[in-house]
Amino acid sequence: DVKELIDIMDNMKIPKRNRPKIIPKIEKPQALTNIDGILELSQGLMVARGDLGVECGIERVPLAQKLLIKKANLQNKFVITATQMLESMNENSSPTRAEVSDVTNAILDGTNAVMTSAETSTGKYPIRTIETMSRICAESERTIQKLENRNSIATQVLEATKTKSGMAACVTALCASLYPLVKDTFSRYYGDASTKTNRSPTILSKLWGTYEPELKK
Repeated sequence: DVKELIDIMDNMKIPKRNRPKIIPKIEKPQALTNIDGILELSQGLMVARGDLGVECGIERVPLAQKLLIKKANLQNKFVITATQMLESMNENSSPTRAEVSDVTNAILDGTNAVMTSAETSTGKYPIRTIETMSRICAESERTIQKLENRNSIATQVLEATKTKSGMAACVTALCASLYPLVKDTFSRYYGDASTKTNRSPTILSKLWGTYEPELKK
């Protein structure tokens, strides 16, 4: 079908720069099987989860969504995730927690767009639906940025630890940064036991230090 559409535009001699973007709606098992070829001929795809659920079985939709988004990302193609993203807002002013997680997971998977359907066409709260979707997207993007920053730091540490001297430097820096927390935490929970036993509390205290925020709660 995509090839036929391209042939029609070729026959009409439409310049490529003036042609509309081709975004196939993926809804059948055949499309999943031939997704690489479809992406080569198009500028993106739509993950039509409603139709995919009917054609492939609802239990296969989550994995199909992840596969399609990954394939599109690898080829640097635009991908839309659609259908029932905030379905309950057809009738209710707030989405379910599962729906919020669904939108977030699509963004974390790498989707470029999330699409509403009945929520903004026949639903009772179209404006609130878009406001809610916008907040979810913004929070998800902030989370992705934080994760990317952490991954960047982790990559730098891994690169540094490829040599023995680099590993020693990283361990020394880690111990130096943890020592004040280790000492304070151990003292609070066990008194001055470390001075009485002459045993290093490093391993035990690192575990306590790691979970210190939870202990405060």
